[in-house]
Amino acid sequence: MGCFLSSSSSAVNHDPEREVYADNEKGSSEIAPELERRSGAAGLLDMGFEYRPIPCEKHTDNFGSSRSDRSAAICYECATRLFHVESGTMITDDAVRKKYISDGSAFDDVSRVCQELAQDRVRRELSLKFVTLCDGGKGPVRALVDDDWDVVSDRRPIFLFITGRGKSRAGVVSVREVLVSGIERGSALFHLREAKRRGFSVACLDPNALGENGGMAALERSLTALFRPGRDNAPIYVLAHSAAGGFLVRYLVLGATRGRILPNLRAVAFTDSTHRLPWAREDPALFSFLQSPRCLYVRNDTARESSGGTGGPGEVVRSDVWWRSRFGELRTVWAGTASHSAMCWVAREIIWNFFDQHIS
Repeated sequence: MGCFLSSSSSAVNHDPEREVYADNEKGSSEIAPELERRSGAAGLLDMGFEYRPIPCEKHTDNFGSSRSDRSAAICYECATRLFHVESGTMITDDAVRKKYISDGSAFDDVSRVCQELAQDRVRRELSLKFVTLCDGGKGPVRALVDDDWDVVSDRRPIFLFITGRGKSRAGVVSVREVLVSGIERGSALFHLREAKRRGFSVACLDPNALGENGGMAALERSLTALFRPGRDNAPIYVLAHSAAGGFLVRYLVLGATRGRILPNLRAVAFTDSTHRLPWAREDPALFSFLQSPRCLYVRNDTARESSGGTGGPGEVVRSDVWWRSRFGELRTVWAGTASHSAMCWVAREIIWNFFDQHIS
């Protein structure tokens, strides 16, 4: 089989068994109508790709030779990686990805299935379920929550994961990372496992349920629906990535259930958040909270050298006047990577060491 919409070929590739076409001269692809109904691993294989577990050195001997023996990664250093089946090539970075999956409709098709597989992995391994919170007009606004989330009297601490603006959906940090780094690194799997290990209930919100420009509306409806009466006293821990930080702070300023959420916030980790402290100027409690030890800002390393940073991950950022005017005295540390999409994975220990300081 030829690669799926490879930019390196000018021919129309046709596999009579799977009916996959790639028309690279026009820069478009077409999958036979009967295959459009296939989903999951079968649908991905129709496109010429599959996920394969890649063991770390410690677990190499634990994997058998057959695909059925390699059904899942074993530890955090093992990974489930995307491969182009015909060539046996692992998708390792954007250059390799573009060779086999060009930008545009091909990327959208493959990434959609990869993301669904990542969500399904998260759901199955952690015993979660999708719940519809409301009808957003452009489709349902859903969240990925514990199987027993509907138990109103639950007083377990809540871990809330909120992805950023873009194509990522509930339980996925970065579609790009799901493709080039694997399911473990591109999803919230690590963070959700850590939360469950500490006895938390978990919820993954979907700010992109109403499209890339509907993030605030989707988050507002999600938080209002989730934190109904009965969830008033549960401690809340939040990991808000990128634009999700801005959405969260805006909700804490004006949201319908802000009065239930803010008093119960024990710790919030912002990763490259887009929020601004001046939004909360008229709310003394929130203004103080956003600069308190209960909040941590993890910043990607793009400006680390120019800012005088010399240490590794977790080094405190030397904030300048501009940074303080935007975030106040919010404690800020370097993530250990310049990659915005990879920082939730790279800084995972920083984030959970921070949460552990505030678990009562």
